Amino acid sequence: MLQEEENREQDLTVIEGPGAYIRYICFNVTTDPYTDVRVREAVAAAIDRSKICDVVFMGTHGPLYSMVPMGMWSHIDAFKD
Repeated sequence: MLQEEENREQDLTVIEGPGAYIRYICFNVTTDPYTDVRVREAVAAAIDRSKICDVVFMGTHGPLYSMVPMGMWSHIDAFKD
């Protein structure tokens, strides 16, 4: 309560932007069937990233298509298509 009152008295600016929140699924690529890059690509294509974001994160995060989240300086859409 005291902190809230103190914050109201200050001239504060709140800035929102993308964060570096990353969750991912890993496969042991030295064991079958994941030694085959085509299997890994098929699994990656089959995962509904948008659905995971909507259900697990209640729409507060967007899907990742690379290890660097969108908005970060080195982000690229590695395999979005």
